[in-house]
Amino acid sequence: EQEEQEQEQEQKQQLRQQLYQQLQQLEQQLQQLRQPQQLQQQQQNELEQERQQEREQEPVQLQQEQQQQQHAREENADANSSQEGFEETVETEQERRGTEERELLQQQQQQQQQKQ
Repeated sequence: EQEEQEQEQEQKQQLRQQLYQQLQQLEQQLQQLRQPQQLQQQQQNELEQERQQEREQEPVQLQQEQQQQQHAREENADANSSQEGFEETVETEQERRGTEERELLQQQQQQQQQKQ
């Protein structure tokens, strides 16, 4: 009777191993079948990630462009105001010279009149 039990045990053990091996083979086959699908899914995920990054970077790029434009406008304004300042200085200098010349002329005229 003990022998029978041992034989039964052994058969069960063998059956278990066979089942386990079959299960492993099935899992491998399933894995192989899934691979193309997984690959496709992976590619889709990568594409989605790229699109997401582009969407996230768009506002940053826009902001950078706006900052550059703002910077350019400010530089332009600075250049304009220094140009205006320069022009004002030139005008002031011209006025001063004009006034000096008029004064000189007046002095000369007065001197000539005094001589006469």
